[in-house]
Amino acid sequence: MRRFASKLLTPFNDLRLQAPGVRRRTPTIDEDAQEGHDRSVQAGAITQFSKQKTPIKPSARQRLAGVSSFRIEATAILFTSTDSHKSGGKADVAQATYRRGNGGDDQVVAVKKVRYHRDMKKKKFENEFVHEVEVMAGLSHENIVRLVGFVEDFENGTAWIVLSWEPNGNVSEFLANGNCEIPERVSLIQDTFEGIKYLHTRQPPICHGDLKS
Repeated sequence: MRRFASKLLTPFNDLRLQAPGVRRRTPTIDEDAQEGHDRSVQAGAITQFSKQKTPIKPSARQRLAGVSSFRIEATAILFTSTDSHKSGGKADVAQATYRRGNGGDDQVVAVKKVRYHRDMKKKKFENEFVHEVEVMAGLSHENIVRLVGFVEDFENGTAWIVLSWEPNGNVSEFLANGNCEIPERVSLIQDTFEGIKYLHTRQPPICHGDLKS
């Protein structure tokens, strides 16, 4: 009923302002000036608002600057073999030696060489690589492989993630190379659970996405 009544009254609103015997007061010069000022302020606010631009997202190179302490020169990586230790859908993993220099001890590492193809979108490739580096740089858990550093030369299609070398391989390789008793198998399951739990309790949570039973 209220909605219907408002529709009925709407056509008469303008007529009320023009009722006989009621004359509108002529505004003074000061009032005209104030009204003009108010309109100018409103127009300025609208113009200023329209000039605001959407924040520009940092490029992949700019994001890498945030993890520059992990950057490694390609010349510091010495591959022990020309063959890949393991290949996946997007990368090849090879064993190598990280020569730290400056009196630092050499370290055996696993180098994940992310593959880049000319038909790939360069920006997408770069952002995915940087995202993985950023995520790995923020992880610290005994059941999560540790990030040693990264090698990046996007212009030449080089994108390597350098990880700590695990001599026993992954769980499947470890089980295949030895006779594990039930207690050891239970321990492996527990370690895997703790690692996944750690990832899932990050803020925001991290999904492994490549687990196999």
